[in-house]
Amino acid sequence: MLTSQQLRELVSSLGSRQVLSVYLDGHADDPLLRDVWSKVLDLELSRIRAAVPADERAERAELTRCIALLDAETNRLRQGIGAPGWAAFITAEGVVYAEPQAVPMPTLVAWRRGVLVAPYLRALKEDTPAFIAVTDDERADVYRYLRGRLTSVGHTRSPAELDAVLLSKAEGDAWIVIGGAEGGARRAFASLPDCLARRALLTTNLARNATPYEIAAAAALGASTLRRARDSQYVDAMLELSSVAARAVTGLQATREAVDAGAARELMLTRHFIERQPDDAEDVVRAASGEDATIEVVSGEAAELLDDRGEGIGALLRVAASV
Repeated sequence: MLTSQQLRELVSSLGSRQVLSVYLDGHADDPLLRDVWSKVLDLELSRIRAAVPADERAERAELTRCIALLDAETNRLRQGIGAPGWAAFITAEGVVYAEPQAVPMPTLVAWRRGVLVAPYLRALKEDTPAFIAVTDDERADVYRYLRGRLTSVGHTRSPAELDAVLLSKAEGDAWIVIGGAEGGARRAFASLPDCLARRALLTTNLARNATPYEIAAAAALGASTLRRARDSQYVDAMLELSSVAARAVTGLQATREAVDAGAARELMLTRHFIERQPDDAEDVVRAASGEDATIEVVSGEAAELLDDRGEGIGALLRVAASV
């Protein structure tokens, strides 16, 4: 998977090139359903071929070359993707990127200048590390979990010292999960300063003698729980502010206008919106990125609420809207 920085660099380097961007939904475990993405892919490629005018011979040759390169990649996936999703970016010169993804992806194909980036944003949530502390009354062992990998980052001689370790290690928006012996875990959690507590979770399902596999599983679950809770807070706030204080907007038209005016502070959209309206999603995402807005693809109950009440897209504003 790409990091945020790698994705930005890729978007920049391919901005003027014709790129075949391909996303595949690989979540189906049933062997009878594994060919669904290939059938959708064939239909999408046929649509793209038909959209290129017959007299655009150079572009048609580029597209034909890209599809041949894609076929070589997808032939390796006929027994299944083996992951929730898959993504590839291909130019006539070669495959720039092709990898399984740790999160579900919609099956989408685009032939355009530059990378179709909006569907990839959901994968970037996996680029945020989780720090997990396993404690008792005498010690706290701290680990860093990122993209399925668990690494030890240190320990303390008492749970009360844990906040110092986390303040130095869990910078930015990293998630924090605390478990272990119940008494020590609760005391460690209660001692966290507000700047850590608002992105922390106490778990009672992680024993002090947990295995690395169990610790990693607890970190992944804790991070997912915290992400979804944050998504819900963002969407709840956006819906409330859009109705009472004009500090937020929902729906494609209002959100696009806010982004184009440079007024969007936080853009939120759902996977369903990206899948249903990929071109609109791409345009708004690129415009918001150019204005340094934070961009979130929300999931879970937050996504369902935003789809139901906001057409799957909305934004928190830097200043109150004038109307």
